Amino acid sequence: MARMYAQILCEMACMLGDLDRARALLASAVDNSLMDWHWLERCPSLAPLRGEPQFAELGARVRALADAVADAIWG
Repeated sequence: MARMYAQILCEMACMLGDLDRARALLASAVDNSLMDWHWLERCPSLAPLRGEPQFAELGARVRALADAVADAIWG
């Protein structure tokens, strides 16, 4: 599943209260090289997931990837 598609479906699942599906879709987006940590921190639809340990772990992976790319580009 493409990263952007997983992100959109994750937001929709959160809005519908299907948090199990939302977690799976978020994990799929992260597994497909999600680097948009701003989306994770600021998207209102993701609020139901933010307090969960899995969310913090996935967020750390996203931030690490984004930081690695930034370091490769800007040194």
